[in-house]
Amino acid sequence: MRTASGSGRPSVPTSAAQFQKANHLAQEKKATPAAKVPTLVDQQLGFLEQKRLSRKPDGFKLDKETLSSYEKLIPDFLLVAQKRFAKEVDGMDLRRWMEAPRGQRISTEDHL
Repeated sequence: MRTASGSGRPSVPTSAAQFQKANHLAQEKKATPAAKVPTLVDQQLGFLEQKRLSRKPDGFKLDKETLSSYEKLIPDFLLVAQKRFAKEVDGMDLRRWMEAPRGQRISTEDHL
């Protein structure tokens, strides 16, 4: 907030419009979430780490081929979907990814 002519104290809104603006800004600050929304890339990294550290019901870790498939397919899907946040992804994105010819998909190695 502004200070009153160098006194170091916040100035008080003098008109109804100034009061409404100050009130709106205060409400906006309260409504802003403290934690940022994770992107799909953030979620991908967390998912891959979880899969590397998790164990199957028989007690064994996931095999290297399964982890490798996740590491290739998830980035491939993200490149086809062209979305940034999970809430933006829908069933059509999955259909587009499934129909994209493998030769036309961008290789994940080219983008890492």
